[in-house]
Amino acid sequence: MTPARVYKVNIRENILRQLIFTDRNIVLGLIILVGVLVWILGNGLAIEIKVFTTLILSGVLLVGLTARVDRQPTYKILVRAIQYTFRSKSIRF
Repeated sequence: MTPARVYKVNIRENILRQLIFTDRNIVLGLIILVGVLVWILGNGLAIEIKVFTTLILSGVLLVGLTARVDRQPTYKILVRAIQYTFRSKSIRF
């Protein structure tokens, strides 16, 4: 028998992971963080440049996080490639 589900929450999993730290919320948080950083660091820039830079960086971040190669997210492949590059050859095999 499966445990009872209340409001589509699985009792066996962490409640914060299910409700707050979902993939969608993490991506939106990163996009908002990029926008805030552009506005803070671009103090002397014109507003058009800040808006354009925010939109471009948000789009690049969104594409980078959602792109997949062989059904694997690119950010996971990138991390593994960096680890492979910096590990010594004896540890790899």
